[in-house]
Amino acid sequence: MLASTVKALYGERDLLGNPFFDRGTFFIMPQGWARLEQVNVNRAFQEFVLGRINIAGRVVDPAVGHACDLALSNYWQGGSIWNHKFFTRFVLGLLVAEPQQTAVAQTDVDLVTIACALERYRLAEGTYPDQLASLAPRFIATLPHDIINGQPLKYRRDANGKFVLYSVGWNEKDDGGITATKKDGSPDRFHGDWVLEYPD
Repeated sequence: MLASTVKALYGERDLLGNPFFDRGTFFIMPQGWARLEQVNVNRAFQEFVLGRINIAGRVVDPAVGHACDLALSNYWQGGSIWNHKFFTRFVLGLLVAEPQQTAVAQTDVDLVTIACALERYRLAEGTYPDQLASLAPRFIATLPHDIINGQPLKYRRDANGKFVLYSVGWNEKDDGGITATKKDGSPDRFHGDWVLEYPD
């Protein structure tokens, strides 16, 4: 999903963002100012949004995201209007969360893919394996790694014959397979692990 997300982000920029400036429908600012806004939107998109996704390493590193957030906060210094960053503030506000959402979605897909391989192993061998490495290549071609840090996903068998499978999540800390929730009961994707919920 990482490559698809980057392609979608480019598409949004090229099909919606840049044509907005190309139409020249700016009634309150000179066209030269509009072009400066366009340059800043594209520069910030490249530096502060796309930089969060490492397609080659198949990683969305929260530390990189935090660094981008810090650089972005410094980028706003000096005012948005006189520095021609008014539209940048608006557009980037909609896009900076996309990499984390993609990491969550890709992790869900990876966990389910591995769970299917674990079930295939159990059907063939009568029990779940002691380690995920036993799945490849017979039950899964390659094991996906944790999108967050590039390390193996966390796995263990539990005492009741089930398993626990999870990513360390956005806080980059192994919480032992414990998820976090917000006050309203919805998942908190900034804290706790991202865990495959084992069906009852």
